[in-house]
Amino acid sequence: MDNFTQQSSTQQCSTQQCFTKQYIADEFGNELIKARLLHERSQGSLFTAPAVIANSSNEASIQYELVDCSQSLMDVLGAADRSRESILSLLSTVGRCLGQIHQIPVPPESVEFQRSDLFANALAARTSADHLDSEHCVLQHGDFGFTNIFVTNGQDLVVIDPSPNQYTSVHVLNIDYPELDLAILVAHLVGRAANPVALGRSAVFGRAMIDAVIAGYELAGTAIDRDRLRLYTRAGIDAVRNFASDGSQAHRRAILKPLSAVLARNIS
Repeated sequence: MDNFTQQSSTQQCSTQQCFTKQYIADEFGNELIKARLLHERSQGSLFTAPAVIANSSNEASIQYELVDCSQSLMDVLGAADRSRESILSLLSTVGRCLGQIHQIPVPPESVEFQRSDLFANALAARTSADHLDSEHCVLQHGDFGFTNIFVTNGQDLVVIDPSPNQYTSVHVLNIDYPELDLAILVAHLVGRAANPVALGRSAVFGRAMIDAVIAGYELAGTAIDRDRLRLYTRAGIDAVRNFASDGSQAHRRAILKPLSAVLARNIS
């Protein structure tokens, strides 16, 4: 999970298992709002999000119901026995899930266009024509990518950690264009995959993968601006190259720029 400011542990909560996440104190209130909103939206939707069982403002911690996070989306895309058709079908559903998440009503505590300096600078280096219009914005998941999307053995989707990733977004309740959230997943699909098989599939039929995600999103959300998506994806990759998190590796960050330049054609 990219939000490395959090710590997780699994323990027994009454009669059911749960896991506890500890947050930065100043962000705890918004994290609690966001967690509840995501779970509420998941009811009757195409995905599951963990319910809040308990919370402690003194400890800035939230206790969640335990959900199946044993198989990430990247694991599935890298599985040798997965067919092209099954992968594209799954990615279409993933896109629809994000479209459903973007239907969450905007809470009064939200802020607009709270982007990281890394992303803002990377975007400014690529364009001076990014016009901001809050009318077309949605509440962001904040880190909708391989590390926070899981697939159960029954092929159900699980979405967790609706928190800012720090290299594009920095506020828990950020309002921004849907393409900013979608760009995180697309960045993984055009080169940010650590699994060699998943990366190979991005190279072979990456355009179909991107098309499947966008088509799925548009079934549940609004039309996606591909030019903006490509721009935000490239800027997001530039930002993550300069963001040395605990889980990142220098040699992988070094190859992202040339690799993404080649694979970004899949977004056009």
